[in-house]
Amino acid sequence: MHILKSVQIDLPADDVWTIIGPEFDEAYKWMGPVKHSYSITEDGAHDDAPMSGRVCELSNKKGGLQAHELITYYSDQARTLTMIVTPQNNSLIPVKYNEVSIQVMPVSDERCEVIWASTPKLKPMGKVLAPLLFMGFNKAFGDLLRQLKIYAESGKTVLAV
Repeated sequence: MHILKSVQIDLPADDVWTIIGPEFDEAYKWMGPVKHSYSITEDGAHDDAPMSGRVCELSNKKGGLQAHELITYYSDQARTLTMIVTPQNNSLIPVKYNEVSIQVMPVSDERCEVIWASTPKLKPMGKVLAPLLFMGFNKAFGDLLRQLKIYAESGKTVLAV
């Protein structure tokens, strides 16, 4: 399964890249489902990245659902990062991990396009549910990019779109 989404944002590519790359650990500012996020230091991350990865807490409950996101490729020059996203604290989620690449490309001096490419690795039950998961991922990733656009252009955090 592969999901490809994109959004155009009315800001220079470098400004949007700052949100995606250098401020990677601050996902809670623009990702509606994320209640809190913080950086992690871990072996195996890409050396050029500003941090090894992040944890996104998706619940206000202690020990609630989290996404553990390890950066495996990072380039400020190409404005691109790749991460492995692994769900934590919920064995019922039908995804083993999700490989996500995000790239910010200039369209003009004052406009850019953010491209989100995702390849989820499903558990056996996820394979049975693949058509439904594809629809859900497609919507969720599109929503995240719309939230990024609103945050980047206005500075406002959006809880849902």
